[in-house]
Amino acid sequence: MASVGNYDQSALTRRPSRSAATTTFSMEVFDNEVVLSLTPVFYCPILRVATEIQNERPRVAYLCRFYAFEKTHRLDPNSTGRGDNASTLASRVKKTDAREIESFYKQYYEHYVLALNKGSKLTAGVLFEVLCAVNKTEKVEEVAPELDDRAVDALMNKLFKNYKTWCKYLGRKHSLRLPQAQQEVQQRKILYMGLYLLIWGEAANVRFMPECLCYIFHNMAYELHGLLAGNVSIVTGENIKPSYGGDDESFLRKVITPIYRVIEKEAKKGKNGKAPHTAWCNYDDLNEYFWSSDCFSLGWPMRDDGEFFKSIRDAPKGRRAPQRKPGKLGNHSLQKPDIMAYFPSFDRLWTFFILSLQIMIIIAWSNVSVFDIFQKKELYRLSSIFITAAFLRFLQSILDLFLNFPGYLRWKFTDVLRSILKIIVSLAWSIILPCPRIYVEGECMKVNLHLSSLLHGPQIWYAIFSTFYGGFIGAFDRVLASSLFTFASPQIRTLGMLRSRFQSLPGAFNAYLVPSDKTRKKGYSLSKLHEVNDSRRSEAAKFAQLWNEVICSFREEDLMRQEKPLELTLIPIALDMAAQFRSKDADLWKRICADEYMKCAVIECYESFKLVLNALIVGETEKRIIGIIIKEVESNISKNTLLANFRMRSLPDLCKKFVELVEILKDIDPSKKDRVVLLLQDMLEVVTRDMMVNEIRELAELGQGSKDSGRQLFANIVFPPPNTAQWEEQIRRLYLLLTVKESALDVPTNLEARRRIAFFTNSLFMYMPRAPRVRKMLSFRGMMYYRRALKLQAFLDMATEDEILEGYKTITEPSAADKKSQRSMYTQLEAVADMKFTYVATCQNYGNQKRSGDRRATDILNLMVNNPSLRVAYIDEVEEREGGKNQKVYYSVLVKAVDNLDQEIYRIKLPGSAKVGEGKPENQNHAIIFTRGEALQTIDMNQDNYLEEAFKMRNLLEEFNEDHGVRPPTILGVREHIFTGSVSSLAWFMSNQETSFVTIGQRVLARPLKVRFHYGHPDVFDRIFHLTRGGISKASKGINLSEDIFAGFNSTLRRGNITHHEYIQVGKGRDVGLNQISLFEAKVACGNGEQTISRDLYRLGHRFDFFRMLSCYYTTTGFYLVVLTVYAYLYGKLYLSLSGLEKTIVRYARAKGDDALTAVMASQSIVQLGILMTLPMVMEIGLERGFRTAAGDIIIMQLQLAAVFFTFSLGTKLHYFGRTVLHGGAKYRATGRGFVVRHEKFAENYRMYSRSHFTKALELMVLLIIYHAYGKAATDSTIYTILTFSMWFLVISWLFSPFLFNPSGFEWQKIVEDFEDWTKWISNRGGIGVPASKSWESWWDEEQEHLQYTGFSGRFWEIILSLRFLVYQYGIVYELHVAQNDKSIVVYGLSWLVIVALMIILKIVSMGRQKFSADFQLMFRLLKLFLFIAVVVGLIISIKFLELTVGDIFASLLGFLPTGWALLLIGQACRPIVKALGMWGSVQALARGYEYLMGLVIFGPVAVLAWFPFVSEFQTRLLFNQAFSRGLQIQRILAGGKKNK
Repeated sequence: MASVGNYDQSALTRRPSRSAATTTFSMEVFDNEVVLSLTPVFYCPILRVATEIQNERPRVAYLCRFYAFEKTHRLDPNSTGRGDNASTLASRVKKTDAREIESFYKQYYEHYVLALNKGSKLTAGVLFEVLCAVNKTEKVEEVAPELDDRAVDALMNKLFKNYKTWCKYLGRKHSLRLPQAQQEVQQRKILYMGLYLLIWGEAANVRFMPECLCYIFHNMAYELHGLLAGNVSIVTGENIKPSYGGDDESFLRKVITPIYRVIEKEAKKGKNGKAPHTAWCNYDDLNEYFWSSDCFSLGWPMRDDGEFFKSIRDAPKGRRAPQRKPGKLGNHSLQKPDIMAYFPSFDRLWTFFILSLQIMIIIAWSNVSVFDIFQKKELYRLSSIFITAAFLRFLQSILDLFLNFPGYLRWKFTDVLRSILKIIVSLAWSIILPCPRIYVEGECMKVNLHLSSLLHGPQIWYAIFSTFYGGFIGAFDRVLASSLFTFASPQIRTLGMLRSRFQSLPGAFNAYLVPSDKTRKKGYSLSKLHEVNDSRRSEAAKFAQLWNEVICSFREEDLMRQEKPLELTLIPIALDMAAQFRSKDADLWKRICADEYMKCAVIECYESFKLVLNALIVGETEKRIIGIIIKEVESNISKNTLLANFRMRSLPDLCKKFVELVEILKDIDPSKKDRVVLLLQDMLEVVTRDMMVNEIRELAELGQGSKDSGRQLFANIVFPPPNTAQWEEQIRRLYLLLTVKESALDVPTNLEARRRIAFFTNSLFMYMPRAPRVRKMLSFRGMMYYRRALKLQAFLDMATEDEILEGYKTITEPSAADKKSQRSMYTQLEAVADMKFTYVATCQNYGNQKRSGDRRATDILNLMVNNPSLRVAYIDEVEEREGGKNQKVYYSVLVKAVDNLDQEIYRIKLPGSAKVGEGKPENQNHAIIFTRGEALQTIDMNQDNYLEEAFKMRNLLEEFNEDHGVRPPTILGVREHIFTGSVSSLAWFMSNQETSFVTIGQRVLARPLKVRFHYGHPDVFDRIFHLTRGGISKASKGINLSEDIFAGFNSTLRRGNITHHEYIQVGKGRDVGLNQISLFEAKVACGNGEQTISRDLYRLGHRFDFFRMLSCYYTTTGFYLVVLTVYAYLYGKLYLSLSGLEKTIVRYARAKGDDALTAVMASQSIVQLGILMTLPMVMEIGLERGFRTAAGDIIIMQLQLAAVFFTFSLGTKLHYFGRTVLHGGAKYRATGRGFVVRHEKFAENYRMYSRSHFTKALELMVLLIIYHAYGKAATDSTIYTILTFSMWFLVISWLFSPFLFNPSGFEWQKIVEDFEDWTKWISNRGGIGVPASKSWESWWDEEQEHLQYTGFSGRFWEIILSLRFLVYQYGIVYELHVAQNDKSIVVYGLSWLVIVALMIILKIVSMGRQKFSADFQLMFRLLKLFLFIAVVVGLIISIKFLELTVGDIFASLLGFLPTGWALLLIGQACRPIVKALGMWGSVQALARGYEYLMGLVIFGPVAVLAWFPFVSEFQTRLLFNQAFSRGLQIQRILAGGKKNK
């Protein structure tokens, strides 16, 4: 190799290589062989830098030259350099070199960006590289410890796993190029990780597009490698420079902002989620552009004319911007509202259903038993399912192509070919298979079908399975796992059980919550727990610190009164027992020891008595006297002669004096010193004269000596004694033990405190990973109690045994010196807690609230002041002048409280508004960059945390390191406790339902079904896993309305694993009013509707195995099909009844003696009761509080009409789910989640539930009436009741639940006010600016908003579904007497003349209202009178001459009213056409008439019930039963609500 003196300049130039697109550097891989052959490339940049800085820093230049030689020698051992092979950098370095080169590097770095912009050839990488080498060779006194290579490798592998997968998928080599020198590898890895995190941190909304970030990192990492390696550009011949370097905010402006503009532009096309998903590209669509190698056509720097940026490209003047073809960018597969989109996601399920139905038909038709189906003839018939399967496969192929439009426009040729081949092959099999099987079966057999059982039968079986399996797993986790091979159950349900087992808690606490190096054992056995002795004193002391802190938290939260310890009444009982006892000492002690707490309380009081005397008495004589008495007492106790030598009947007098003394000590009143002296003298006199049987000579001499000397005993005492926190606590506790006479079994009296204590103590016996030391645990983000818990746990880790015995409170109240000292325990605990835990609250509007003087900004500031470690993230909107004009600029800001003011920590500029999609995930996304650590717990504002649960967070985080199957956990599920259940009956129902779901429900979803996703925000995320895969939620408008479950979908699809753990819980508040609950259910149902058409669920349905796919379906969208079976059943009955087919079937069945059809119908109605659906709730309550309590709760819930409420909620879910699937338009519905007990007006309830419940209930009611009138299977009322009871129950629930669960819903005065308000509302005209709450017309227009934005398929299916109402008229007109049994089509045609006549009348009324109602009131009234007379005359003529009966009139109403409703729905769906025809006014008038009719039908029964005063009282007690039982005065709350309203 050439020496430095004569190296060839030609060696500095690189051989040109191919470049991609318009890039300015080679995209080739730098192989080792190429590097060795071009070794001068490595040292020449270093030598060039050395030459240029020679005059300024000769010593630094010298070090650079020598480092270049040494590096070359490492690469080529044959190199001689300057002829000194033994010479190394270490031998040439001086102690000051590191500081010198570091100062120069910092000086240079300040000018680096400007120098780079001017084209300087200096390379900061050279200086940094040399600096690192010098630091490694120089022996410095204080050197930062090197990172463990294993830790760096583990983090790098986790951080770049998704990136490497992306490169592998696209067939590209990753850009993580590592240097040859081993000592530089770690630093290069850190640089790569730092680069990715810097990209991620400034990516703003692009963070939702993980593969887009991979593309950016791929190119920037390659540039970084070229920069550090000194590569030369093939275009300029100079060293490679960053493509986007040099300017301020260049990365934000040139990389992130253009991508953000595309996101923003596409979001605007979405029209706030109202436009069809095929009309715009959401986050996933844009991100999937980078799933194809086509993304590399963008080049680097990215080309402005690339396909990705087409929508934001500036158009020439006078021309429109180029429009991207739908589907050209992004994959729109399935993401469009369509009822057909419900099927492809789970096509295997529907195929299974259809084939199962076919098999059932064949078996029923053949009339053979199940055991005979393997006969040749039956197998031949059953083999026809293969034909069906082939045909279904053909339909599926066609449907996939249709539903993927226009997404398939961007498919590759191979994808198109594959789809075409699927269609051809499936069509071929559909043709080939039936050929050998053409035959005719003429046999007529019975067919006993039960189609609806296929749809919702699995739902029932799933409820049964989840109940028993979930119950078994729950019981095992709670009881069996911790008491295996023992007979002692650790399940603690009462305070009495807690008292009896309290001594076992320290052992359980130390087994799991205290770190240990010992090998852990799964489960903890009570048989191994014994009384705490001296050898386990430290164990008990540690538990005592935790338990005391928990009790303090209860008192801080006002759940437990300050003056009530858990050992109340024990001392007064023991005192009475001793004073009246006449037997032996051993018997007295045995009775005291029978209660462990009484024994401890007696010993505590005795020791405290000695402590008080020692603190007060300082005189030698007094000390000798006290010492003699104590010695005498303890001597008699040891000899069992206490009762013989002491008169215990005077013990209460001594106690009375001592209580008075303790009370004075508690108050600390210096003026009562004389009283203390007298009390001590009285106590001495009681002991020596009244209690001692035998006089002690020494005591008598001491007393006589004091009298002779004229000195009063106890005159010289220390009062008040030194006051410390520990002293105050001991005196307060001693006073309570001696005075309070309440039962310890009633402490705490607060039910919430009891529940929390029971859960915490029970959880100590569940299996959980052993807690690591705080320093070794995973760092995380969560709720505020975690920091307090970590400080205590760090204290237990770090403190000595003596410090633990002194107590944790001595640390929590440090002196000023301890706060300033870096070595104090207090400072160390603060540092450890800050290192392991961060707490960021994201309040996006804080900046605007602060500027406007909003009180909420002050509240947020107060939170930060009261919690110094709290950080608040918000979006700051400021006006800045850019390019000569003012523009709104957005920043993500993090603040903390300093000196009662907020202080900025970070301010990160954003490319635009942070809220492009759904609000909550966008809010989370902007704040996630301010979090630290490996784990992340996202918390809603309606959630609560408990200190005792925070102690188990270390254990939960260890689950990430536990074995949970093939894949490590990425989301840890946590159970929730609904704390709003006591507000009202509805809140109690919701609480039980939610508790069942978050416990037994999610337990089964996680184990064994493996289909638990992310349902709530106590779940803990693997932060690194999710930040590289799109974040902790998805934010596309509309489709990701339920953003939390999509995080679970994303985690599962990206090879994550979601687990569920029940040994830790958080609190959560739920909605308590019916309207609030309905809004929440509507939001969830809309979210499920969007899930149905999402590509995420489609991919899960196709990639899961069959059984996991079934589990996924029935625990997500399949739940909403249950109610559809009611419609299918009733419309099937309607057809059978009106067509006469039912009559024929019944006649045939009776002739054969077979009533199978009736039996099937009856069983159907029983299933519809939904009794089995309550089984999981019963099981979970039984596990939590006992099965007797569970049975009682279920009975009370039924008496409080829980079945009515749950049936009503089912209607809410069905309506909004169906509307979303058909038309889309899902949106967030704010519920407020406040304490709602106010009365809702009838108009408000009508607006909210008219379309979701009232119209559907009236439809079902008409169906039931028609079936009763014309059905033949129900021959009497009893059979009809059996068949239709559940349907009538559903109808009544849907019609009257809003009034039954409405406070004061049956008060007559409110009924009158509500009716007046409703009539006024329905009569008011709408218009621009008139809200829906003021006018029926405005509300009616809002109710049709989904039809304005739906596509053609939505309108088509709306019309198809509306045609079902025409069946009524078609069937009923043939049953009228006026038809005279004529079954010709003429009768049906003539019935439409009646409809036409009614429409003409309606049009006349509409035109009359427009022309005459304002100025010619009399003319308009005469017109209506004339029309009324004409209708009456027509009826009279029909009765007289056409044999029309009164029954026919009512029957006609049942036939014609549904027809009018069908025409109304069709008119709304075809609104543009109807308006063009000038018929929209008639449609509006028809709709108003139907609204009047529905309102009167619903309001009538409510008004009748309001006549009876007892109904209102019954309703109030029904709604607030729990509150009544606790003495809550509901009427005052209701009155207050009315006044505020």
